[in-house]
Amino acid sequence: MGDSSPRIPTDPATSQVTRGGSGLIGARAIAWTRAAILALAAACGATTELTPLPATNANARVASVSVAPVTLTLSGAAVVSAVVRDSSGFILLGRPVVWTSLDTLVATVSGTGVLNARLPGRTSITATSEGITGSSTVVVPPPVSVASIVVRPDTVAVEAGQLWPLSALLLDSAGHTTTAQAIAWSTSDSAIAVVSPSGVVIARSAGTVTISATAGGKNGRANVRVFPTLPVGALTLTPDTSTAQVGGSAYFTLAVTDIQGNRVLNRPVSWSTSNGSNAQVISQGQFDAVVSALSPGTVFVMASSGGRRGSATLCVVPPPTVAQLSVSPVAASLPVRRSIVLAASAQDGSGASIFPPVTWRSSDSTRATVGPYGTVTALAPGAVTITATAGSRSAQSTITATAAIAQTLVTVAAGQDNTCGLSDTGAAFCWGQSFFGARGDGSAPDTLTHPVPARVSGNTAFASISAGDFHVCAVSTAGVGYCWGSNARGQLGAGSASPTCPRFGGSGPCNTVPLQVAGNVSMRKIAAGGSSTCAVTTSSTAYCWGDNATGHLGTGTTASSDTPVPVSGGMTFTSVSVGRSHACALTPAGKAFCWGSNSAGQTGAPTRTTCSDAAARTAGCSTTPQAVARGLTFISIAAGGDHSCALTADGSAFCWGSNVSGELGDGSETLSDSPVAVAGGLHFTSLSAGDGHTCGITAGATYCWGSNTAGQLGAGLTAARSMIPVLVLGGLTFEGISAGSRHSCGIAARVAYCWGSFVLGQLGTGDTRPSPVPKVPVTSP
Repeated sequence: MGDSSPRIPTDPATSQVTRGGSGLIGARAIAWTRAAILALAAACGATTELTPLPATNANARVASVSVAPVTLTLSGAAVVSAVVRDSSGFILLGRPVVWTSLDTLVATVSGTGVLNARLPGRTSITATSEGITGSSTVVVPPPVSVASIVVRPDTVAVEAGQLWPLSALLLDSAGHTTTAQAIAWSTSDSAIAVVSPSGVVIARSAGTVTISATAGGKNGRANVRVFPTLPVGALTLTPDTSTAQVGGSAYFTLAVTDIQGNRVLNRPVSWSTSNGSNAQVISQGQFDAVVSALSPGTVFVMASSGGRRGSATLCVVPPPTVAQLSVSPVAASLPVRRSIVLAASAQDGSGASIFPPVTWRSSDSTRATVGPYGTVTALAPGAVTITATAGSRSAQSTITATAAIAQTLVTVAAGQDNTCGLSDTGAAFCWGQSFFGARGDGSAPDTLTHPVPARVSGNTAFASISAGDFHVCAVSTAGVGYCWGSNARGQLGAGSASPTCPRFGGSGPCNTVPLQVAGNVSMRKIAAGGSSTCAVTTSSTAYCWGDNATGHLGTGTTASSDTPVPVSGGMTFTSVSVGRSHACALTPAGKAFCWGSNSAGQTGAPTRTTCSDAAARTAGCSTTPQAVARGLTFISIAAGGDHSCALTADGSAFCWGSNVSGELGDGSETLSDSPVAVAGGLHFTSLSAGDGHTCGITAGATYCWGSNTAGQLGAGLTAARSMIPVLVLGGLTFEGISAGSRHSCGIAARVAYCWGSFVLGQLGTGDTRPSPVPKVPVTSP
């Protein structure tokens, strides 16, 4: 669910595509693979160095040792890493490394590369393997005097028994942040709440308490109000009354309050309708749902939690009489084995747009077929008339099938129930669900199946693309961010533009074509998540926008934003990845930080931190970046539904967070607050975390693990899950992999393949049949 890169990336797990057997391959095969990858990267304008594949010769001699980072300013503790290579530049795994510090009075280094600052000065840290040495320069600056301390947030409301993380900013006389002084935390009343040495407040009993942070003789404070956990008092649906035509849908949001009127965010919610023959819930979250209108009648849409129920009225009405019908395009050329989606537009007698059921027919099914939703597939050269009928009206399009051409997709990104990809020219294509215009082709949102890629509107050339739950974002080759699809939580970053589009017989917050992200932020990478988006700028700063109910914008608050806002802390990041309601990023030194929901340990924090907004409370989240436990150094990171994964320099995979489907891959179903090693001892070159499953590429094969309810592991299994990596069938060598919600996709030799759930056309194969193994999508011209 994170971002995706269109070329052969050097940062695989932070993109879905850079979002098989473990046996050795010959040196010639490795060299051929490396040459092919380098040639493709050069052809696509790659400028960064491609990390060499691990050497397979156990007798190869060490030729070089490189230490990262090369220079480091150290005020506390940090981790350095060493990469050992042979004379051909291939990484040598498992070689012993001896660490030393030239001046241990300035800084010490452990046998695993952990640095600790002692006194101001400069020293050299060396890593030696088989007589070959690499070094890094470490500078320990003199301590900076603290002028003031700011505690964030400064006001907290939390339930008894919950935790709350506070952060303290130490400011010097110029207002710049510093970490040169240790922070001491204290509480004014330990009977009400206590605070840990790291600033985590533990609420004990009802009352109000002051939490203080002290450093360098200065103090900062936060007021914490603790109140008892209260039963659910009411559930309020918005809107309370809605109308939808048969074949359309309605969208509802939900607010849950306790018996004192406080809004709560951590209660389980179930959705239903009073009559399933009239309307059914087809997509649901904790606080929103999409209801499909099936037949005329009046039904109640209901949400239940804590023994309470709230409802809204949905009036399902027949579609109006069709007065006009048109099809676009009215004519098109289509290469054999390619497909195009025709769009039918209908108006009533007043000229207003309506959305009646449409049937499609081909005049010659031997030359071109047409599916139930206007998907035309060319079979043999020649002209064919495609007819659309709605009510008593008909309209035609002439399709001329031409000679077949090769498929060329170089990037694929799997989202909730949709998929997008980029061609070698940077053109974007999307397929699957289009509830909120996530196909980006300008056609009105609908609940229909779209099993064929549609060309995203506009002539923008994109460098990377990322598919979220109901929105898609991409970065142009000029570094400009664009998003399209749902904007219910501001995830498009449009700001005051507040776009709306026709939706299910009405209008709503969405955009059906790419919309430039506000703020003129020059972007290098972008990642679309559940209902939020994050990006790394060309200056290596992180910005996020959209929903922030669990702090997943990382701004220190839970206030949502419809424009990009900087992630707090002032850190620099090389990559970012966004899951359902949390985000993770890597610093240039390879240190991992996560923020947002921590309900299952997905931020990698060893304790269940909590956060809330001014009028609500929720368990398990952090509004600021938190260091992932264990202090490992990573080269890439991927945020999934409720879990996260990352790769170390030697290709070892570690995951943390939810493990109900085995998505951590450690052979258990136990969640973990800190990184655990993926079983099997495999060494991966890229990794992608989806919603309940994970996939990774080794030097010669592809593996997936976790949920398999729709065949998304690609292993041909009948089991609903696998708690260890299983081989993806088909014998394909993927250069990139992307794990979505219930399906997965990969790129092999510039061809996209998908497998898993098919119900909304997210496999892009031109039909709605399942595929338990990789299957080639039908790409548009």
